[in-house]
Amino acid sequence: MQQAMKTNPDKTRAAVDALLEVPFRIDQITEAPAPHGSDAVWQRYVITQGANTIVGLCAGTHAQALAYVEHMVARLNERRLGKIRPKTK
Repeated sequence: MQQAMKTNPDKTRAAVDALLEVPFRIDQITEAPAPHGSDAVWQRYVITQGANTIVGLCAGTHAQALAYVEHMVARLNERRLGKIRPKTK
């Protein structure tokens, strides 16, 4: 008979807290094939935060994609900071 795995709330919270200290960052932006029927230039981007990875596509030049992804990373990091700041009354 298998025994149910017990989770340690303190360990789980410590792991979450450690990950929240790691900021999101741009890992890479590379040109990608356009979707069928499109003749626009497309970029594939990879954003990482520790072991977490976000992969996406956006239309535009490398410079346009960089500006778009930089804005996204800044917003993700702002949200992340909100989760680690002490709550004020």
